[in-house]
Amino acid sequence: MGGGMELLDEPTQMITIDDGSTIEVHQAYASPTPIAFPAMWAMMWANSVVGSGDYPGIVDALLSDENFEELFGDLASGDEEDEEYFVCANLNEIPYEYVEDGIDDCGDNSDEEFVCDDGESIPPHWVNDGMEDCANGEDETSGQAEQLDVYIYMG
Repeated sequence: MGGGMELLDEPTQMITIDDGSTIEVHQAYASPTPIAFPAMWAMMWANSVVGSGDYPGIVDALLSDENFEELFGDLASGDEEDEEYFVCANLNEIPYEYVEDGIDDCGDNSDEEFVCDDGESIPPHWVNDGMEDCANGEDETSGQAEQLDVYIYMG
C-alpha cells in the first residue's frame, strides 16, 4: 500500500459516546506499516551486514580471523538473566538466595515464611501452589476472578 490510505465505499458508522455526543467513523484500507519503517529496516539490514561504527558486520565477523567472543561477547558465559529468580506476590523478582533470609526483599514479605492463622509457618513457595497447607487454607488466595466494570469519561 505504500503508506497510503483509501476510504472504502461503505456506509459510515455513528458511535454514541456516554456523554451523548457522537462521532462519525469511516472504514479505510491502510498499510499497517508507517512509511518510515521500510527505510528503517533497510538501515538496520545494511548495518548488520556492512557494520556500523565500531561494530563489525556479519560478513566481517564470519570471514575475519578475529575472535568472535571479542567482537560479540562470550555467549556461553552465564548472564544474570540465566539465573533462577523467585517471583514475589507483588511480581517483583529477587534471586533465590534472598528467599527466607529474614529480610523482606520483596517489599511485601512474600519471600519470607508465611504464618498461617493457627501460628504454623510454611515456606513461601507453598503459598498459592494449589495445595492447602494451612489448616484453614488461607495460604491459597487465588479464586474466581471478579468482574470489574470500567467507565471512561472524556470531557
